[in-house]
Amino acid sequence: MDATDPAGMLGKGIALLDDLDGDGARDLAVSRQGFFFDVDRSRVIFFSGRTGARLGATTPLSGTAEIGPPRSVADADADGLRDVFVFETTHLGVQSLALYSSASGLKLRE
Repeated sequence: MDATDPAGMLGKGIALLDDLDGDGARDLAVSRQGFFFDVDRSRVIFFSGRTGARLGATTPLSGTAEIGPPRSVADADADGLRDVFVFETTHLGVQSLALYSSASGLKLRE
């Protein structure tokens, strides 16, 4: 546990991505799970595979919504980089499959 992950919920899942930062090493998508006392925190965070530096993140899900392990998929937004999909579950238990850009963290499809 550290200051960037006070609830210790980083690393529910990890996916290997393309080289997002151009340093020649493949990078990682790591899910960070929110919790009932740590709302508005579930998201996917992108890290450098070489340095471990944070490269970006998806917008946090609202409230106590949960996010599943990220999965690397084919390039859906034609930017030359593999993208990420995850299962998202609302606090009411409604599940959806969401697709995110690995380059920008923006949600491409739900």
